[in-house]
Amino acid sequence: MKSLKNKELGSNLFWIAAGLSIAIKSSGYKVGTLRSPEPGFLPFWTGIFIVALSIYSMIRAWREKSAISSHFFSESGSLRRVLTTFLLIIAYIFILSKLGFILSTLLLTGFLLKVIYPQSWFRTLLFSISVSSLTYLVFQHWLKVQLPRGWIGF
Repeated sequence: MKSLKNKELGSNLFWIAAGLSIAIKSSGYKVGTLRSPEPGFLPFWTGIFIVALSIYSMIRAWREKSAISSHFFSESGSLRRVLTTFLLIIAYIFILSKLGFILSTLLLTGFLLKVIYPQSWFRTLLFSISVSSLTYLVFQHWLKVQLPRGWIGF
């Protein structure tokens, strides 16, 4: 149990250092405010968020009495799910410009929900349509980010 807590401490210290590094480096850019963010806003607060989560995780690990599983892929099929997710994301990168953001995101989310952790068709379709629609609205209309349209036009 002690070696697992040491590993947990080591990984949390790594992420604290990484988060601080990100926050310090990005503070060299203008950070701005929530209403008027500048280029350093997102990386700065991401670094702070990483530090906060790492400190929370470290405190939680020290308070736990039971040992954490030492197996990285403790469930059967975990490695297969990780590799499948990785391959699906690589495929997403290649189809994004051809099929467009909405359709590519819909397909990626659908495959993840049916293949990685199988869900009912209703839940898969509902969640996939919701995710692709909401992300499209947020990025395209609210943040005014140009997203790939693909050959279909959306």
